[in-house]
Formats: sequence, C-alpha cells, structure tokens
Amino acid sequence: MVPLILQLRALATYQPGYISGRTLFNVENPEDCLVISEWQTLEDWYRWMKNKEREAIQAKIDAQTGEATEYSVYAPMVAPK
Repeated sequence: MVPLILQLRALATYQPGYISGRTLFNVENPEDCLVISEWQTLEDWYRWMKNKEREAIQAKIDAQTGEATEYSVYAPMVAPK
C-alpha cells in the first residue's frame, strides 16, 4: 500500500492549491493510516477529490484494504491574521 500512497502524494504535489501533506500510522495498529493534506481553498480540495488519476489510485488502495477510505474536511479554529 505504501507505493500507492506515495503515488497519491506525488500526484497531489502537482495539483493547483496543494500546500503540504503528511502520512501517519497508528502505533497501536499499523494497518490504520491517516493522511493529512493542506490546500489553499476548499475548491482546490474538491477538484483534487474529483481527479480521475487520484480516484484510480484510491480504488487500488481500497481494494487492498477491503474498505472504502473515509474523508473528513477540517478548517482552522482561528483564522490566521
């Protein structure tokens, strides 16, 4: 699965609005993975989610895990000045 996650990260870096990303794993359950990415706008994020290449790679990841990936969108509690 790691090569597929790396493919996603590489693809994301070329998308408009991509700022940064991190991939973390649960130390108590290494099968549990969390990917955090930061985007300039919510529209940039939604455009990335509709990217056909991203969808194809994500489908391979979901097939390997046997589960659909869950997504949540978060925003800063306090807007930067």
